[in-house]
Amino acid sequence: MTKTEIARKYRQEYGIEMPTLKLARIMYGKENLTFKNVEECRTFLRAIEGKAWGVKPPNVLKVEERPKNPYNLPESYQEKREPLQLPLTCNNILLISDLHIPYHDIDAITIALEYGVRENVNTIFIAGDLIDNHQVSRFEKDPHKRSVKQEFDATKQFLRVLRQIFPDAEIYWLKGNHCYAEGTEVLTERGFIDFRELTAEDKVAEFDEAMNVRFSRPLSFLKREYQGLVYDIETGFSRQVVTNEHDVVVGSRKIKAQDLSIGNLRNIPVTGNVNNPDYDISDEMLKLLVNVVCDGCFVLDKKYGANKMRVQFKISKERKIENLKQILDKLGIKYSFTICKKTGVNKLQPYYIRFYGKSAQMLYGLLNEKKEFPQFFTKLSKRQAEIVYEEIMITDGSVKDNGIAWCTTSKNDVDIIHQMCILNDLYFISYGAFINQSGFANGKIQYKAKLRKTFSINYSNTIKSQYYDGFVYCLEMPNGTIVTRYEGKSAFSGNCVRWEKFLLQKVQEIWDDPYFHLEERLRLNEERIHLLDDKVLVKAGKLCITHGHHIFKGIFSPVSPARGAWVKAKENIVVGHLHRSSFHVETDINGQTTGSWSLGCLCQKLPDYQPLVSNSQHGFAHVIVDKNGDFTVKNYMIINGKLH
Repeated sequence: MTKTEIARKYRQEYGIEMPTLKLARIMYGKENLTFKNVEECRTFLRAIEGKAWGVKPPNVLKVEERPKNPYNLPESYQEKREPLQLPLTCNNILLISDLHIPYHDIDAITIALEYGVRENVNTIFIAGDLIDNHQVSRFEKDPHKRSVKQEFDATKQFLRVLRQIFPDAEIYWLKGNHCYAEGTEVLTERGFIDFRELTAEDKVAEFDEAMNVRFSRPLSFLKREYQGLVYDIETGFSRQVVTNEHDVVVGSRKIKAQDLSIGNLRNIPVTGNVNNPDYDISDEMLKLLVNVVCDGCFVLDKKYGANKMRVQFKISKERKIENLKQILDKLGIKYSFTICKKTGVNKLQPYYIRFYGKSAQMLYGLLNEKKEFPQFFTKLSKRQAEIVYEEIMITDGSVKDNGIAWCTTSKNDVDIIHQMCILNDLYFISYGAFINQSGFANGKIQYKAKLRKTFSINYSNTIKSQYYDGFVYCLEMPNGTIVTRYEGKSAFSGNCVRWEKFLLQKVQEIWDDPYFHLEERLRLNEERIHLLDDKVLVKAGKLCITHGHHIFKGIFSPVSPARGAWVKAKENIVVGHLHRSSFHVETDINGQTTGSWSLGCLCQKLPDYQPLVSNSQHGFAHVIVDKNGDFTVKNYMIINGKLH
């Protein structure tokens, strides 16, 4: 299909009422291999409606005038939250909640599952709190209780049994995750690594409120399928593409991606300080290494052996020549300076500076026998990093906009200097790979970057939302922060929500678990479990389903959970969380009736925090959905082993 045909298809599918810009975002999210950006999608949409200046395609759509913006208000980035509508085939649902494995009640769960088998349900919906995580709770804990590893083992066993009992059913688990889109890299001690290439041995960069950076082992790795909006958050020096609930660090606080404003972006941190001591190398030798990588080369004459190795520079600019001579003189390295013939590739570099023997061999060793910046550059102190910065400006760089514009043919060099800068309060942007336009004969791909010592706000800041369908990734870090990179721009941001809400600083409780990936640990993909964000409102026909912890907040603890849920939602809704079965119904002035239900739990009714008296009840629900969205909720309590 042509771009025009694609634009017609989307306009007809979504209707003329949808604003052009909103449709362009949807269109780009699904057709980003065809269109360059949202604006190009918008241009073609305007063209098919005959609204693009100077563009008159055939068969212009005849459309009714849509409501405009009569007061020319600024463009809004407001996005409507859409509920997740379960497929029509998910019409016979066993709804369970609050199992708190491994403190589940086997008898109660058995009754619920036997009911599901008897009613031949085609969907199992776990509405939250499947796993307890007692040992990482913020509440008082008993060290004699089961470990996190044991809890995960028990949960995995439960999910395996659930799949065996209901081999063809759809199984949904409502749980929270905040993640990064594919293509995001994470900063490790090995450098920037794609999320998909991380290993259990990697240590990952995290930071505290003072922007001090350290490398720590992640508590877990998360990977899941995601369909919905992602936010592309970009400033002059940072970029991150994240899901709507992801925590973005803004100054000293965190803000959900969907709640960010353009004004927030100027306070997103883009550098930190790893506080390294001086690396064991002299300043002049550090400068010489930069000169060799940027302007020099190694020449090994195999005919005469290693002693005939030389380091050679072909340079023309007087500032480079004088700078290099001063460095060599201070280091006591003897060198030759000659004019070379101005033929071939030497037309742009008419002077030779050469030195031989042990000095050349030493440089060769320091650079690991490669003309590339060595890994130890990422271990430099802030003072040494600034020396490297100044030397790049003299050699390969050029002064531009109070910073350095730098080109290199080495992806390794870009990565090393990028890491060195952002860990030492220096600013860095990589612009990616470009076809060589330098005029040199080798014609290699070039990588362009910009370095600065001071922050500049003379860059545009943008927040763009788009539809995403694919895998998303994240790590759980002890500090709740992470350093990432997306298309050449780094980001100091938040990491995802923990396995349960309070897993912060609990490395000793979880590293007895041999698995690194949460989904691998619980075999979610193997058992075909759909993992859902806990802040997504799920709908089965006209019935809303949520766990309830976002409704029953603070001191709001109603006598009847069902009535409390209705007061907040004012819609047909079923919730869990409070472990109590209840029902409430209301009829409005127009005769419209809505109901709300709260579910009993399937865990122990007298937990450690309420060892004597508890108003919890065991229970579950059976939801039947008609084709028109109408539904029936059978909310059961389990009393003395019998359904009521």
